[in-house]
Amino acid sequence: MDKGGTQFITSWAHASAITISQAIGSKKLDNLTADVDISIIMAVVLSVCSCGLFWGLSFVIADIYPGLDPETYLALTTIAPLYILLPFIRGYNTVHGHILRALGKTTAVFKINFTGQWLISIPLCGVLILYFDASIFWAFAVMPFEEAVKALPFRYLARKTLKEFDHTQADKLI
Repeated sequence: MDKGGTQFITSWAHASAITISQAIGSKKLDNLTADVDISIIMAVVLSVCSCGLFWGLSFVIADIYPGLDPETYLALTTIAPLYILLPFIRGYNTVHGHILRALGKTTAVFKINFTGQWLISIPLCGVLILYFDASIFWAFAVMPFEEAVKALPFRYLARKTLKEFDHTQADKLI
């Protein structure tokens, strides 16, 4: 459900990366930081809209999927805060990741995603479930935690890269 609901955000992130790549390719770097800032703001706006749609969905889920077991509705209610808020931080990270790729930082984006998912999120989820017999809420809470862990490195790297980005860096990418 989350992946489908965040497709607009992902599409925006792709479009942002294309726009940034075109600006780099045409060597129009004067507004690069402003363009990135606008892309991030729009991704956040789209993310908030997605959160609102998920919030609305939580009120009508029984009408859309009638006849589910009561335990399923209880599980969905339990994790509702997570799937309602997850698009916000995921959208923020997605746009940063795509912009960083456009700026030539593909390997760094891979390292951040790999670390967040394979070294933190998956082992943490395994420990919570296998050793602590955690509830469904805590198993799903690992996803926004992973995104929160990745947010600071993405933001830091994006700001650092933009500050250092110049025509020499653009020439290397071209």
